[in-house]
Amino acid sequence: MKNHPELVVEAGGRRRLILSGTSQAAATVAGALAQLKQAMPTATPLNLRARLQAGSQPMTGVGLVVGGAGSLNVIGSLLAPR
Repeated sequence: MKNHPELVVEAGGRRRLILSGTSQAAATVAGALAQLKQAMPTATPLNLRARLQAGSQPMTGVGLVVGGAGSLNVIGSLLAPR
């Protein structure tokens, strides 16, 4: 936080860093996939990928190359039609 004070935000009385990129996304998506797999143990990798995409929230103002399927939404993925 000392090296990059421009990335620090206050939320709920706690200081946090805002980070982005594939190194951040990989861990987040892996955790989301673990939750989906636990809820649907017989789902195939292709089914899980489709659910993540179907449950994502569109990102306004960015194209497909930047935003992909959208912002990750685990609850939306769990509720997506099977």
